[in-house]
Amino acid sequence: MEKLEMRYLALETARLPSVRARIERIGSRVRKARCHAKRARAHADTAILILLSRIDAQLDSASEDLARHVDFAKRSRQLADDLLEISLTLERRQKRRSLRAGEHHIL
Repeated sequence: MEKLEMRYLALETARLPSVRARIERIGSRVRKARCHAKRARAHADTAILILLSRIDAQLDSASEDLARHVDFAKRSRQLADDLLEISLTLERRQKRRSLRAGEHHIL
């Protein structure tokens, strides 16, 4: 999640108050990305707890639970990455449109 937050905070528009409307438009995707990142972390933590608690228990059952939570963690992380990438792409597209609109006004 820290990586996602750092990527978002590195954006020029994340620091500029004049582009608040654009940030609001992509805000829901960023919030969803953070939610998926939190889920990924929770599933990874659960997988570790399962592994640690069942090392002496039946390994087959533990490995099935572990594999399931690892899969959930991977999916959640991928969703978070995808949502953040969509947000960044939309922001870049909006920036290009704004620049093109400014060029037309000059002509």
